[in-house]
Amino acid sequence: MRIQVCYFAALREAVGRPAEVLDIPAGARLADLARLLEARHPAIVAHRHGLRYAVAQRFAEPDTPLPPLACGRRIRNRPERPVA
Repeated sequence: MRIQVCYFAALREAVGRPAEVLDIPAGARLADLARLLEARHPAIVAHRHGLRYAVAQRFAEPDTPLPPLACGRRIRNRPERPVA
């Protein structure tokens, strides 16, 4: 399944892009995506404890299932608090 991940603030700088489209297994959950992103972009690990994830513009828990991009939804990574 294809999803779009959008990065904001410090993560956007750490990853070096505003967004990317990823292929993930059908039935993946937010926790699965978080592990994939950390493996793909090791700089994210430094921000791990200050992150909030949103699915379809709503804050989401790690067990939240991920909808495909075809539904027009995006996964957003937002720092929970400003990072100096």
